[in-house]
Amino acid sequence: MGRKLDIADMKIISSLQTDARCSITSLARLAGVSRPTVMNKIKRLQKNGLLNLSARTDLVKLNFKLANITVIFESKEKGSEFITRMKSCPRVLQILQMLDGDGYTMLVYAEDGDTLISFVEKLRNLVVGRFSWHRVKPMYGSEFILNIFSEKKEMTPCDVKCSECNYYKEYDCVGCPLSEDYVGRNIEV
Repeated sequence: MGRKLDIADMKIISSLQTDARCSITSLARLAGVSRPTVMNKIKRLQKNGLLNLSARTDLVKLNFKLANITVIFESKEKGSEFITRMKSCPRVLQILQMLDGDGYTMLVYAEDGDTLISFVEKLRNLVVGRFSWHRVKPMYGSEFILNIFSEKKEMTPCDVKCSECNYYKEYDCVGCPLSEDYVGRNIEV
């Protein structure tokens, strides 16, 4: 069990969402409980997977471009393979499964419009099934956890070597942030 939130839990979470650097003393005062209680509550919330302290990046302020991609696969197996691959892609911010079939919606980003289109077209070639996409702009909530990898790789999660890709060679695409060929201007790993 252990997944119920009380008023103090909600006040602690709300305060941390506003300021993740809020002191234990401030949290205790805001929640109306003692400092040891706050520390125990935070530990319990983290242990139960209800609280995750992480750094988020504002993609709008970085002038990154976003797209919503919808894919519907001909089989569950193809969908599972694709999603497993996309979970390790640094450009994928979120993957949602449709409850009424074998489809998924993904929120993805790129440093510029050309790279976004290149990435989307590469994904389109990987999908056996229906594929659609739209550029999107956040109206609420532009901060996301970026998958930043410190170790560069020769091959990307989508099995492409950027230096051999036509989109990359024609300078339309800055490459995958995970690739040793990455030449992105807005983010350096």
